[in-house]
Amino acid sequence: MNKLIFALVILLNAAGTAEAQAVRIKLSVTAYCEYQQVTASGTKPDKSTVAFPPYLIKKLGLKYGQLIHIEGVGYRRFQDKMHKRWTDRCDIWNESKKWCLFFGKKERMVTVFNRSMTENGWHEGGSGTRVLLIDD
Repeated sequence: MNKLIFALVILLNAAGTAEAQAVRIKLSVTAYCEYQQVTASGTKPDKSTVAFPPYLIKKLGLKYGQLIHIEGVGYRRFQDKMHKRWTDRCDIWNESKKWCLFFGKKERMVTVFNRSMTENGWHEGGSGTRVLLIDD
């Protein structure tokens, strides 16, 4: 299995203590266009839908609806689950098979925001950001 490089983004809160705000991971990003009516989360797929494999869902502690940022793609929501054979990729949804084929497979940094940031609509950036690399 490929080694995954994680980066934990730490922000200093008002009290000066560090708190984890996001995890960054380098993944292969592909696109899918299954014409399913409902995602694993029970929602209808749309252009904000992103799918992760069970391995990463468990490893990252993902919950449906969590905010994700994919470098060069933009902000998405974790709403679907991939087959367990994949461990180091995520899938973005699009209704066009032609677009999915054009998108292909790309290596991108993927940022998974913690649930409190997701609920509060927090976006990446700001002063005091620190990155800690963790080789898993």
